[in-house]
Amino acid sequence: MWFFCNKDYRWNLFDLLLVLTAFYEELGTWLGQVDGGANVTFMRTMRVVKMAKSVRVLRLLQFLSEPRRMVRSLLGSLLSLFWSFFMMVFVFYLFALGLVQGMASWMETEYVSDSLREDIHRNFGSVQVAMLTCYTAATGGQDWANYYE
Repeated sequence: MWFFCNKDYRWNLFDLLLVLTAFYEELGTWLGQVDGGANVTFMRTMRVVKMAKSVRVLRLLQFLSEPRRMVRSLLGSLLSLFWSFFMMVFVFYLFALGLVQGMASWMETEYVSDSLREDIHRNFGSVQVAMLTCYTAATGGQDWANYYE
């Protein structure tokens, strides 16, 4: 009974709702009657809200100064990390745009064999694919020599 009467009874009711929904989903899947309908899918997204409950653990950090300092420095660096990621995507976009335009104009003016045309289309067929190609080449997934050949 304390589960429903303490100061965290709202979180406990929310947990109970999530457990019952998961139980309903598993039971329906086991019986072959529910295939993950809209209501069950909505409750799957509600599980993310439960993560907010775990954030309350951060209150304990007020007693520990060193971990609190580390968490604050990590949170403070998120903005710089975002802008670094944005700049990296922007550079990959510019290179990919140039590569796609260059490959398209080169293939219009020169004779290109069908196998080479297929390779170019697979690696530089669109800006998104060319960005992925640039990313894999820059991070060591593929070597630029593979694309040069």
